[in-house]
Amino acid sequence: MLSQAAQLLGKEEWAAASDAYDFLLNKEPHDFEALHGKILAAAHMKTPEDMADPEILRSVNYEEVNRCIIQALRDTDSTH
Repeated sequence: MLSQAAQLLGKEEWAAASDAYDFLLNKEPHDFEALHGKILAAAHMKTPEDMADPEILRSVNYEEVNRCIIQALRDTDSTH
């Protein structure tokens, strides 16, 4: 399911990717890859490198991204 979520992210299907990551996080709330993907989906970014693109940054819903980051910080396993 993680690879399917990543594929949705790559296809810019942000809502579907977010839903897929939510499904994974319901099963394993500490899954670092799913938490990371959830943040990217909320930011409408395929990769962290997209943060350097001013066009993408103009359209980011920072409130939603912040909510996902807070969730990730709360739920990430200490080894990550």
